[in-house]
Amino acid sequence: MGTTLFDDPLMLHCKAAAQDWLHSDDPLVQDFGARLMFILSSQDVSLSQRGKNVPPEGLLPEEFQHYPWDIGTLLGKAEYKKHEFQSEAPMRQFYAFEDLEHVALRLGVFWTSPHWHYSPHVYKSLELHHRVCGQGQYFTSNDGQVESMDMSPGDIYVHLPSTMYGFESWDEPLLTLWAERVVDVDQVPRVIRDVQEVRADLDTRRPSLVASRGCVGATLRSEAAAIFASSFHATRGERCSTLRGCAQCVSVMSLVSKPGIYAAHGCSIETIEGLHHV
Repeated sequence: MGTTLFDDPLMLHCKAAAQDWLHSDDPLVQDFGARLMFILSSQDVSLSQRGKNVPPEGLLPEEFQHYPWDIGTLLGKAEYKKHEFQSEAPMRQFYAFEDLEHVALRLGVFWTSPHWHYSPHVYKSLELHHRVCGQGQYFTSNDGQVESMDMSPGDIYVHLPSTMYGFESWDEPLLTLWAERVVDVDQVPRVIRDVQEVRADLDTRRPSLVASRGCVGATLRSEAAAIFASSFHATRGERCSTLRGCAQCVSVMSLVSKPGIYAAHGCSIETIEGLHHV
């Protein structure tokens, strides 16, 4: 029997990352977290095949060596800052899983050699990068203005299609989870706007919702699931900014809302089934 995502070390990193994203104050990051958590709770993914382009020994955690690594595609200028670290393939990656039908999300892992600089370049996608290990720096460019931000384990970078970006590694190799929203580039502004509008609506409705349900605690921590439900409809050209009367939202949300998710968020309720009549 092949190794599944639920038996695999990558699952632990993905689960921890999804919970971090759900805790974010940024509704777009929460949306990524809800989508990833949906996949983790609904899909088995085989990752048992070892690739022929595994990063060099000693530069990759042992638990990541058995994955289907391949050579990464470079879209911009890249160079080594120290000659002794040169490699034929300074960036390597593999795709872990995707669910285009339900959540329009693709997730993978990429590795970068130490002391490597990848200049800002155009990449028209909506992505979230989550650093697993290694210290480095990201560069973004808008209207010719280049900004930089340090990236450490646990840090997040959200990439928009309208932004050029690049990065560099320092003394250590970089290992990064990346999640991509699989939507047409021209639809990204609407997707972001819908997520933000749902968050604003939930912020307005939450106090009365808590009171009406008699829940303990200041928040339900269900906004991420609701954001997911709205985006779920948005991928189908539908509009759903509230939960009222939406059986499909409740069905999808109940898959996302496992008891463990709410326990991790300190919420006293274990399921949101039945919220359709709120």
